[in-house]
Amino acid sequence: MFSMLESHKSIRYYLLVLCLVGGLILSSSQTYGQDNQTTIQSCSTTEVGGSLTLGSMDYQLSLDYSYSAHAPIEINNNTDFTSANGVASGSGTSGDPYIIEGWEINTSGVHGIYISGTTKHFFIRNNSIDTGGVASIYGIYIDSVASGTAKIENNFCQNNSYGIHLASSNNNSLTNNTCNLNDYHGIYLASSNNNSLTDNNCSDNPHQGIYLHFSDNNSLERNLCTNNGYGIYLVSSNNNSLTDNMCTFNSFYGIYLYDSSNDNSLTDNDCLDNGWGIRLYDSCNFNSLINNNCNSNNYQGIYIELSNNNSLTNNTCVLNEEYGFYIESSDFNSLMNNNCSSNYHGVYLYDFSNNNSLTKNTCRFNTYHGIYLHDYSNNNSLTDNICTSNYRHGTSLRFSSSNSLMNNTFTLNDFYAVHLYNSNNNSLTDNDCSNNGWGICLYTSSDFNSMTDNLCNSNDHQGMYISSSSSNSLMDNDCSNNDIGVNLVYSSNFNFLTNNTCNSNNLMGIDTYDSNNNSLTDNIFSSNTNHGIRLASSDFNLLSWNLIIDNGYGVYLTGSDNNLIHHNTFVNNSNPVQAYDDGINNTWYDPETNEGNYWSDYSGTGDYLITGSSSSIDPYPLNEPTVVIIGEFTILKGYFVILFASFVTLCHIRRKNSQYFPN
Repeated sequence: MFSMLESHKSIRYYLLVLCLVGGLILSSSQTYGQDNQTTIQSCSTTEVGGSLTLGSMDYQLSLDYSYSAHAPIEINNNTDFTSANGVASGSGTSGDPYIIEGWEINTSGVHGIYISGTTKHFFIRNNSIDTGGVASIYGIYIDSVASGTAKIENNFCQNNSYGIHLASSNNNSLTNNTCNLNDYHGIYLASSNNNSLTDNNCSDNPHQGIYLHFSDNNSLERNLCTNNGYGIYLVSSNNNSLTDNMCTFNSFYGIYLYDSSNDNSLTDNDCLDNGWGIRLYDSCNFNSLINNNCNSNNYQGIYIELSNNNSLTNNTCVLNEEYGFYIESSDFNSLMNNNCSSNYHGVYLYDFSNNNSLTKNTCRFNTYHGIYLHDYSNNNSLTDNICTSNYRHGTSLRFSSSNSLMNNTFTLNDFYAVHLYNSNNNSLTDNDCSNNGWGICLYTSSDFNSMTDNLCNSNDHQGMYISSSSSNSLMDNDCSNNDIGVNLVYSSNFNFLTNNTCNSNNLMGIDTYDSNNNSLTDNIFSSNTNHGIRLASSDFNLLSWNLIIDNGYGVYLTGSDNNLIHHNTFVNNSNPVQAYDDGINNTWYDPETNEGNYWSDYSGTGDYLITGSSSSIDPYPLNEPTVVIIGEFTILKGYFVILFASFVTLCHIRRKNSQYFPN
């Protein structure tokens, strides 16, 4: 930023030398260079400013100017527009406004230029005003003038209490003014509407660069607000447009909306290297934030608190010390297509932030979580987000319920793809939770959650890890190529596992420890190294209608009692036998139908003996497999079903990867 400003100064002085030495006054635009199309507009010694266009960006040139000393100017009615009050020319009409220009006003204790209660048109330009920084003294003060009559351009207002102040004045323009080093604000609008503030430099003010108070429908464009307390500050101000402003190196906020500042539009602003980038606080609702860069701030990129129904789209919040987006106690906000990477947390919803929508955001390389819902943030929707390569979790929910996570990519995170802690009634659907430390984790009383059609493959540890959490539904998930496909531990009871695929895991397809009354139905457990299903110290579980094929042990029961195992299809499990049982009162058939399980190595007569100290038997072994297949498929056709399912899974992985690694 500083190098860019220095380059502007060099260009400025070079142009001035050309104008002075050559005696050339440019009355029309000229174009130099064939490649960059650099345009220089009207450079002369009688006007302070011009504009320089480099590529598609406009920057201001402030040329040196010879001022004449003048006493403070005070105009209280139309008759005060006199030469004694600094009027150089003009008749006060819109086409021929009064011109006040070329003055150097150094004073103390009174305003530099004060105009109040007039109806004539006037143009204040090319003045330098220094009032000595006395409290509540303004460089230029415009108060209650007729609508659209004031134009303020190319003035230097430095070392005042306030640089430029508009009070109850509407439809005016402030352009290319320099309001630096004032004790409070650079430019201050109070109850002033429909004004245009363009290309002003409001820097090095300890409070606000630009301050709007009860001021609506103003346009702020291409202003430079750096090294202030706040760059741009809106209080109770509505329907303002802030576009392409540069708000950097401010001690507190780049842009701050406070106290019912609603329906404002913030677009293409750069809020870099501040304390915070952009903040909306205290009932700032229905604002639109689009294409803003809020990077490298000391705390948050964008911070929303107690504010609802805001739309945040295509913003970049990277390399902030704490959070990319911090949403606190705020509802019905929409975050779409934002880049929230390389922060501490990418997006953080905190303290009863409900009904927010997060869609297609990218949250990568964050030190902690990609997206974090904390402390009763409920009914939020997370859809099509990419939360990858974060140093802890892709997404974490803590004490947050009834949220929907759908079609997100949570991959390559060091710990969990999705982590739920004491969070209930959440829905996780069609998420890619592969290639993490763990896939999906439900921890400590995370109950009544639904997990459907998630891909939890190739994680270092478990595809799904359920700890001390009950009454959850796991349906149609693929948990393959992990250490353990699904792990239920520590009183994880009354969970329902249906139509899940747990293949080729290094240890077990499903491992259940100290967890009771779970139902495992219609799942596929294939080619797991140790066990297809293991129950350890787990009682009253139901295992039925599962396909258990080519594992070490198909089912392994140790210290587990009163479990019911029936209508499963056991094929070629051989470590060294298909099933093991050392528990008490486990039943290997359906007592209602007197039908047991299908065993590919059953001799065809008598009971099927289960290995283990319990001496259990299947008294009613079946002659046909029970795997859920179509029509009269044989076991060979059952293999085809498995291969087809694997092909569909591969296509799903390729589709997800194409989203994550586009060509």
